[in-house]
Amino acid sequence: MGKTIRAKVALAGAAAVLLAAAAILGTTFVQLGGFTGQVERHVGELTDQQLAKILDGTYRILETQDGLLREQVANALSTVQHELARAGGFSLGSQAVEWRATNQFTKEATAVRLP
Repeated sequence: MGKTIRAKVALAGAAAVLLAAAAILGTTFVQLGGFTGQVERHVGELTDQQLAKILDGTYRILETQDGLLREQVANALSTVQHELARAGGFSLGSQAVEWRATNQFTKEATAVRLP
């Protein structure tokens, strides 16, 4: 009879430990689920913020490049106008020139006479 009581006490103790372990594991999984959702939201927010910064930086780079290219084109046009004026300018001549224009798609050649 001593063994039975000892076995029952051991079994009850083991059951209590298993029940406590199950409760701890259940609580852990519930908390991890909530934590995972919070982490996912936070990572999503950080990703959105970083993408916004990258897009803003890219826009600023393109804006700067646009300004530089416009300035270069304006300077080049100014130089061409100055050189053209220095060389006497240009005008349409009184002579007509004849040449053959070829259609790029049909390859049909046509005689053209231009001033």
